[in-house]
Amino acid sequence: MTNTLYSDKYSNGIRILFIGRGESSHCTSFVDLLDDTDFNVKFFSMNTGTPPDDWKVRTYITNDSQLRGLLPGTREYLYPKNAFGKKLKKFQSSFGKLGSSNIAGRWLAKIIKQWRPHMIQTIGIRYAAYFLHHVRQNFDVEHIGKWIIQDWGPDLTMDRHIEPFREKIPQIIEKCDGYITDNDYNIEIALSLGLKKEKLPATGPILASGGVETDIWKKYVSTPMPSQREKAILWPKAYNCPQSIAYPVFEALKLCWDKISPCHIYMTAMTQQEVQMWFEVLPEKIRHNTTAMERIKRDDFLKLLGKVRVMLAPSLSDGMPNVLAEAMAMGTMPIVSPLSSILPHVDSNHILFARNMFPNEISEALIKAMNDKQLIDSSANINSSIIAKTMGRDKAKQDIINFYYNIHGSRKPQSKE
Repeated sequence: MTNTLYSDKYSNGIRILFIGRGESSHCTSFVDLLDDTDFNVKFFSMNTGTPPDDWKVRTYITNDSQLRGLLPGTREYLYPKNAFGKKLKKFQSSFGKLGSSNIAGRWLAKIIKQWRPHMIQTIGIRYAAYFLHHVRQNFDVEHIGKWIIQDWGPDLTMDRHIEPFREKIPQIIEKCDGYITDNDYNIEIALSLGLKKEKLPATGPILASGGVETDIWKKYVSTPMPSQREKAILWPKAYNCPQSIAYPVFEALKLCWDKISPCHIYMTAMTQQEVQMWFEVLPEKIRHNTTAMERIKRDDFLKLLGKVRVMLAPSLSDGMPNVLAEAMAMGTMPIVSPLSSILPHVDSNHILFARNMFPNEISEALIKAMNDKQLIDSSANINSSIIAKTMGRDKAKQDIINFYYNIHGSRKPQSKE
């Protein structure tokens, strides 16, 4: 470990240790809210992946990826970057999740004891919050640092119904010192499970990514009026997971194609073989007018979102989706499902809804979005205004800074050094 990771630019600042999925752009974007502040920030990346090479935040890496880091000393690795490290990782994997949790958990506990963060924020209940809960229970660090749970998506609303999470959810709600989420529905559920109101930010939900740049359209949007853009649809979640199913979208495209063509469809995150198979059996006239991609860089994704007319993202469960907020900010017409986590945060007259498992509803929404130019143009201004007022990144930054000082119990400085 180099001295850089241990040397603190703001040695007197409030120390915050974030725990989450380093490969998630939502995670890194949220932590970047604290860029150019006096907070003393480090990140513990879980073994699902690693942050980008050029991310400046000092990070502990729990897998064996060979990241260089933009600056010397911005990364420390649980497993040595050599043959021995690979053997060690392979050995611990034979113990399954228990082995992984305990080896990485012991390291996290050591970091907490040495650095003694004032606050520890877990980004995502599944699995960052469960992981820290395990570490606090087993490695004697429960008394160090105030715990902030950042809950995004449907982790809380769905996990409370299944084992083994049904028992863990009330425990972590009780133990936490602060709770952040991206939608009002999660707040209702958390309060019903025993969360105290004083543990919430006074300003309400904050997007998982830390908010949307309110002038994002200036960089990515080809023209503010969606009816003047390429006659195209972006489906950003072309995969199967417990929260959304891909197959009904394929069926919907077959139902409505003759009424929306000529047009082009962009499908991203199509990494699963079975979804790729369903795509290949679509009629040739649809496949010929489709660009199917795996995961793409975030900047490339935002360029796509800003050039199309429609963003299609039906789901079975969700939080307040970042892609919905981004589409609204860019004036791109969203088609989403009418979920309790979404409805309070949008104007229902200017969003099109379709339930994930109903191809007919998806088809009808696509037909309307691709043919009603007046609707999508009038909705563009209204939707972008809603996001600017409620989910803008500048607002979120001030809200979260005030929240941290409140949790820490200190006053916000009047001016920076």
